Amino acid sequence: MYKIIAYDKPTDTVGTVIFDPTIDKHISDGKLNLKESEIDDLQLTVNQDNYLFGNVVPLQTVIDVFQDNNRIFRGRALDITREMKDSGQFLQSFSFESIQNYLQDTSQRWAKVQNTTPKQFFQSLIDTHNNQVPVYKQFTVRNVTVTNSTDNVYRYIEDGSTTWDTIKDKLVSRLGGYIVVEYVNGVNYIDYLQDVGTTHEKDTPIKIATNMQSASVKIDPTEVITQLVPLGANIQSTNGDETNTSTPRIDITSVNNGKDYIDIPTLQSEFGIVRKSVTWEDVNTPAILLTKAKQWVSAQVSATESWAISALELTDFETFNVSDKYVFINEFVATEQLLRITAKEIDFNDWTKSSLTIADKEISLSRYQLENKNAAKQVSALNSKIVSYGAKINQLNSQAEEMEKTINDQTLLIENIKKDVDNANLSGITQKLNDLSESVNDLGTQISNLNYVPLSDYTAYQDSQKTLTDDFEKRIEVLENKEINTNG
Repeated sequence: MYKIIAYDKPTDTVGTVIFDPTIDKHISDGKLNLKESEIDDLQLTVNQDNYLFGNVVPLQTVIDVFQDNNRIFRGRALDITREMKDSGQFLQSFSFESIQNYLQDTSQRWAKVQNTTPKQFFQSLIDTHNNQVPVYKQFTVRNVTVTNSTDNVYRYIEDGSTTWDTIKDKLVSRLGGYIVVEYVNGVNYIDYLQDVGTTHEKDTPIKIATNMQSASVKIDPTEVITQLVPLGANIQSTNGDETNTSTPRIDITSVNNGKDYIDIPTLQSEFGIVRKSVTWEDVNTPAILLTKAKQWVSAQVSATESWAISALELTDFETFNVSDKYVFINEFVATEQLLRITAKEIDFNDWTKSSLTIADKEISLSRYQLENKNAAKQVSALNSKIVSYGAKINQLNSQAEEMEKTINDQTLLIENIKKDVDNANLSGITQKLNDLSESVNDLGTQISNLNYVPLSDYTAYQDSQKTLTDDFEKRIEVLENKEINTNG
């Protein structure tokens, strides 16, 4: 269950509950987007009965979102939209962004960074940020686990770049890792971690016919390279004018039997010749370039998978968490595998439904071929089921037609009996009653052979026929007595 609390100022410790269904506090609309290593955002729409209406101040109003008493979002208001519906209802909508957005409020100055570990560099960027903002916008560095092979960074910081953009450009995009921000007891903690999240191999699967609403995966092989042209640094010009002269790059021709490319036969057999170049700016010798190129070929993938999944958050399972990995089970879409959630959208008006963003996965040639084979297999299986279902439908249709014919015959027989009774044709009634009894029995057999006819319906029908038959017998007995009395 979710709860949302609003604070008039970032430093306030007591707020106002604006959403909590357990105490009948509601909003018109609300969606929370949680994103891995990005700035989370929240969209809220309220009417005049909600405390937020008319009380939100951009950059000052702060919102906390709790899930089962665990804070999953803290952010500040950015913009306000006021509207009147054609029904005459007044609404206000607000956008909030995580306190991680405080890092957009400060800028870094030009600097040359060297002989510094990634942890020290990260700390220096946060220190520069903290020196420019009030306490409530400052961050305390808690854990840094990202490093590189030399535990040393060599960077230039651009003058005027925001702290957040600098962290993404100079650290995350080059060394990897994840930025995690958490607000605890009035302190904004920030971590730079090599890896985050938990792997759920035994619990909370994303499974067809259980909690999976929809799922799709797109396999894109268009970026594959089957013939690699490695390029190194630019060859130094000898005319003394390097500024305006274009120079060729180092290649592998001299160390690769006169060829400036490397074939990748396994991929060529699947995709044909796709020739592209990859550049290593810091490589100045052909031999080292060839080594780099061979390493690249060994790690070459054949395709990229892009996923989109919508799933239910059921009470039987744990909720889905961003950065965690879950087992995907739907053989009609892809083979069973672990998928990493990189983003999640929560709809507060229907919080059991989650739209999940899955990390793109690079797959090998063997995996690509396996997925294609599996897809073909599932198509064949579906076709077989369709044929089987078609035969079953035809059988049921045939049985239904037979039952309909029996009912029509019986209806005609009943009409004739009514006429005979009315005309006191006693000799014909006896035989037709026997025919009616056999018809009812035949109808019972027909109905029992149809799996989709409920027993209760059949029993009710038999009861009604018995009542009708009993009524006929009584009427016949009365008529017979009259005939005896007349003849006597």
